Amino acid sequence: MASNFQYSFQAGSDAISDFSCDSCKEEHLNIKKMHYCETCAKNFCKKCLKKHTKSFKKHKVYDRKDIKYWTVTKTKIHESNHCKEHKDEELKMYCEDHRVLLCYKCLLYNHKKCLNNVVDIAEKVKTLRENGELKQLPETLNTLHGQITQKKNDFVERMQSLKKSKDTFLDEIDILQKKTTDVLDQLKMNTIKKFDKLLEKLNICLEDDIRHCDEVIHTMLGLHHECQAFEEKTNIQTLILYKKMYDQNSQTRQILDELSAKSEVAVEFHPDKSIEQTLSALSGLGDVFKNVKQAHIVKGTKQDESELLQASDQVPGSYKRSYQNDQPKDLETSNNVLVYIQGNETEDVNKPGHVLDFASERTMCFGVRKNDKNVCTISGICETASGEIVIIDEENRKVKLLTQHFEFMAQYELQYKPTSICMIDSDTVAVSVREWKVYLIKVLNGQLVSHGTHELKHPCRGSSGHQGTIYITSGDALYRYTKDWTSVDKLFTPLSGAVTSCAVSPDGDRIYLVNPSTHELITLSGDGNEIAKLHVPRLWPVIATPGIHVTDSGRVLVCGYRSHIIFEVDRDGRKKVAELVTGNDGVQNPTSVYFRNHTGSLIVGMHHKGHIMVCHTHTSEV
Repeated sequence: MASNFQYSFQAGSDAISDFSCDSCKEEHLNIKKMHYCETCAKNFCKKCLKKHTKSFKKHKVYDRKDIKYWTVTKTKIHESNHCKEHKDEELKMYCEDHRVLLCYKCLLYNHKKCLNNVVDIAEKVKTLRENGELKQLPETLNTLHGQITQKKNDFVERMQSLKKSKDTFLDEIDILQKKTTDVLDQLKMNTIKKFDKLLEKLNICLEDDIRHCDEVIHTMLGLHHECQAFEEKTNIQTLILYKKMYDQNSQTRQILDELSAKSEVAVEFHPDKSIEQTLSALSGLGDVFKNVKQAHIVKGTKQDESELLQASDQVPGSYKRSYQNDQPKDLETSNNVLVYIQGNETEDVNKPGHVLDFASERTMCFGVRKNDKNVCTISGICETASGEIVIIDEENRKVKLLTQHFEFMAQYELQYKPTSICMIDSDTVAVSVREWKVYLIKVLNGQLVSHGTHELKHPCRGSSGHQGTIYITSGDALYRYTKDWTSVDKLFTPLSGAVTSCAVSPDGDRIYLVNPSTHELITLSGDGNEIAKLHVPRLWPVIATPGIHVTDSGRVLVCGYRSHIIFEVDRDGRKKVAELVTGNDGVQNPTSVYFRNHTGSLIVGMHHKGHIMVCHTHTSEV
């Protein structure tokens, strides 16, 4: 095998590409081959194949999709030792700089500057033999051949695995569909039971009325029958019968009046529109995403490694972007905005299901100003059961309603600046204001409608709702209210500083508070006992209530106002887990954050910005 490589070096400048059309090569053209004729054992480009097919219609021809059936052709070496450019000259030298064979004219006209690095061919071959490079190249070729073959086999296995994954995918969809159908069937049965119970009560009342009417009718028929024999009765009998009929008529009129006063009762079905709205708001039964695993780079020769290092130096980094207020605009995110923090070390964590990953996705800005005097400060975000977005604009004293696609729908003006907002029902929000008051606002037919107010005995800063319970901070303490606002108890009072923002985990076992005075995130148990404190500087704003949000799966997201970062902490609030989006992605002084699980998008409200920012993840929550 070594002799073959020696021959290749001796006539290397005349090597003809093994990837060319055989017919074109006869005309000294180098056209890429696209087809292989098994009968002729020749390669053809598209143009030559047409001519070949006209003459040999029955020949078996394979395209590049069936390249495995192509016959492996040996590299053809021109047998002449003469230079291709200067055909009357023999190849005598080798240029180390350009790695090409030369004749004397090549050296004279084209390689004068390479004179110090031009050697005799015989000397070059001798050197290659002595340093073992001629022997090493075939071994390297065999190694690389094995690696590329293994890589091809890996891809084949991946393709087969993808085909199998469809069956698993369909099974999971069927299971989810069955669960959803079972839930709807149970809801149907519950509704039917409620109808049957009501119908039973109404039937009992009607049966009593019918029985009463039957008794009166029976009595009246008896009197009517006795009236037929008036002439045969004595005066006393006649008078007694008269008295009976008179009394019966009076009694019947009274009964008719009582029965007529009863209202006609009909049973009506009023469907829960939130079910249909929620289902129609979904784009599918779940998200489909790529589970990308980090590729292992195959270690090659020293030359290969140096090329890889040079290529890695060319990877672009992140950069800051500017944008105008009130104008929806695409923002290109950095190549990797997700950072995992552990102690004092920062490392990349692109693992599905590990943390929310916003890498290489698009970020959009949506304008939220509508006839506003001031630039907006969005200090709270929540979502109705049917997918509408409700935000509060502290700077303009407004509650604003957006569609599922962040289009402006309606707004509700408040007398005071709102400090926080939370959902207390599928379509009702509680908006806290500093002046010891909570507004209840209902989303109805694309409008925001007042649903009442509640005067409290303390200031209102942060708020959060959980299964009929409303948590409100006053600055000095955390209070817990029932849904009807009739019962209240003081759950927690900090030893120093204040408590403003609050959020509750989906299971109700964790309550998260912000103490802006001490720059701390406080984690409580469901009954108000302190679990942990996390000190993080440069996070809390002076002008707005710090933004904090717990997702449907229990992830705790916090706004770093002065650091321009949205970060995640662990369930017990003991350490930061990840930085999700940063100033490099367009975040500036964030004051509120909300994660929409069904769309996999993060909504960020900011101080003095006429828009909200929406970042999309690779996946929905795990």
